[in-house]
Amino acid sequence: EQGEMVEAKFGLPQIAVRQLEIYTTAVLLATLRPPLPPRDENWRNLMEEISEISCQCYRNVVYENPEFLTYFAEATPEAELGFLNIGSRPARRKNTRGIGHLRAIPWVFAWTQTRFVLPAWLGVGAGLKGACEKGHREELKAMYKEWPFFQSTIDLIEMVLGKADTTIAKYYDEALVSEERQELGR
Repeated sequence: EQGEMVEAKFGLPQIAVRQLEIYTTAVLLATLRPPLPPRDENWRNLMEEISEISCQCYRNVVYENPEFLTYFAEATPEAELGFLNIGSRPARRKNTRGIGHLRAIPWVFAWTQTRFVLPAWLGVGAGLKGACEKGHREELKAMYKEWPFFQSTIDLIEMVLGKADTTIAKYYDEALVSEERQELGR
C-alpha cells in the first residue's frame, strides 16, 4: 500500500487486524489452492494475441494520435488534480505535458470523473473482435466457461463498462471539448 491507503487500512488497530486477516487469507488461498491453468495451452496463446491487438489499439489512440493529449486535457479535470491533496506523490513525474509523465492514479481518476473510464476498456473490443475474426469465437466461449482467469478478466471489464456512463461523458465532451476533437470521445 502507499500514500493515504496506509493510514486508511492500518491507522486503527481493529482495522489493521482485519486488513492483516484479509492479506493472510489471500496468501493461504493462493498457496494452498493455486489458480487452475487453462484446459488448453493454446488459450494462453490466444490471450497473448488478444493482448497484442488490444495494446496496439490503445497505443494508436493514446500515444500515436496527436490530438489525444489535447482531448484528454479538455475532456477531463486532469489539470486540476495537481491542486488536490489526495496522494503522496505529484500528479506528474516531470513538469511536462506528455501522457508518459502522468502517474497512473491521476490518469485513471481523471477518466473516472468524466464517467468515460477509458483506461479500463480501450482496446479490449478490438482484441476480442480480432480473435473472433480469426475464427476463435467458440474458443472464446469455452475459455469464458472453463478458465476462471479469463472469466474474471472479462467480468471485471464488463463491470467497469457497467460503471461507465456515456451520457455524462458526452456531456463533458459537448461542454468542454472543442468540436474538432469531440470525435475522439465517441
